[in-house]
Amino acid sequence: MSKKSPGRNPDADLLLLIDRHRRLWGEWDRLHHVDEDHPEIERIWYQVLDAARAVVLTPAFTAAGLDGKREVVRLNEMDTGDVHGLVAFALHMDEHRLAAATAA
Repeated sequence: MSKKSPGRNPDADLLLLIDRHRRLWGEWDRLHHVDEDHPEIERIWYQVLDAARAVVLTPAFTAAGLDGKREVVRLNEMDTGDVHGLVAFALHMDEHRLAAATAA
């Protein structure tokens, strides 16, 4: 990821990852509704999962970043299969980071 610079949105990288996830999710959903046996579905699904993991592991610094991250978690049902609590922990840390920045 790129360095943070003054005046740059601190969630610029995260928002790009969220946008990538949305585009991949849309493509997977479109293909899935057209033809459940489409040969590209599995490949795109793995890209969706990789994008979702990258989103969850990237810290959020703004409300928009955290909201986008929550959307990815919800779409991928990552909150229901969070066996070790890693997704919940990542969101918890983001919430505290955002609260601290807002309070400052």
